Amino acid sequence: MSENTYSEVENVITKYDLKVKKITPETLKEKKAVWWIDSASQKFILKRMPLPKDRFLFLLSAIRHLRNNGIHLPEIYQARDGDYFVEANERIYILMEAITGKVPDYNVPREMALIMQEMARFHQASRNFVPPQPARIRQHLGTWEKRYSETVMQLEAFKKTALLNPAQEFAKGYLADCDYFIKEASDCLEALRHSGYADWVAKVRREVNLCHQDFAAGNLGLVNGEIYVYDLDSITFDLPARDLRKIMNKVMKKRGAWDLSLTREMLQSYQAIMPLSRDEYDVLFTDLRFPHLFYGITSKYFDNRNGEWSPAKHLSKLKDIIKIEKSKSVVLNNKHNILDSIGL
Repeated sequence: MSENTYSEVENVITKYDLKVKKITPETLKEKKAVWWIDSASQKFILKRMPLPKDRFLFLLSAIRHLRNNGIHLPEIYQARDGDYFVEANERIYILMEAITGKVPDYNVPREMALIMQEMARFHQASRNFVPPQPARIRQHLGTWEKRYSETVMQLEAFKKTALLNPAQEFAKGYLADCDYFIKEASDCLEALRHSGYADWVAKVRREVNLCHQDFAAGNLGLVNGEIYVYDLDSITFDLPARDLRKIMNKVMKKRGAWDLSLTREMLQSYQAIMPLSRDEYDVLFTDLRFPHLFYGITSKYFDNRNGEWSPAKHLSKLKDIIKIEKSKSVVLNNKHNILDSIGL
């Protein structure tokens, strides 16, 4: 930690009623940083937020709403001036409760069920949330058709790029399967247009739903049988399906392939707390089918968003993702049986 950064952190801490014994850096990035703060009586977390003030106010109001509705989130402490943040050099800092919890394990059925149940409670608790002025909201609600369409066009553009150098190993790997995934993405776009997506969007506009966007084990803590939720920096308005698709893709990616039984169990756990309709699950299954992971890994290569990866690593990741994406058919082909098993 640079001397200037340490001095800035020390100055921020003086804005709180704390007698600090030790400051230990945890994560130091250009926009986002975390420090452990040891006082005489307890530990705290000081976090430099990667958000402008108006976006942070949206996050802070969302956290308050969720905490007031029973979601276990670390408390954010007031500074001496009464604000829940400190500004220093045009950057936002917050002091948070330090929660020490076990990271839940996807491979332990009870803990996987707790993750899905807590996600459902998170979505329920977000209902009727109204951000204050002048908070600047983040939302993806109603944008899926546009995003799907843009992804199809980008996959087609990547194909043109690959054809310029077809002997290159990543390009060769992309060209071998890109037509399959372009068709999958195009079919999903058409399915979305003829689904209950617009109706679900209208419902969520009335009732409100916040998505965490990364409701994964690394952002959760298991404390005395309760799930605590961390890192809400990317919280957004959208359908519950957004969080469901993201956690299911993450879990199956770690497994190396889609698992029919686990898919059923995850959805059963969620449905028991936050019931969705059959039409809403049709939208979810369309989003599960969409090749988000294939697009993600290929855009990293063609847009050069992971410059530190070697060509061999890019190619290896591509092969892994293609295998995972194609394994979804065992689940998608059993959609009706899955929905029957959860009572729909």
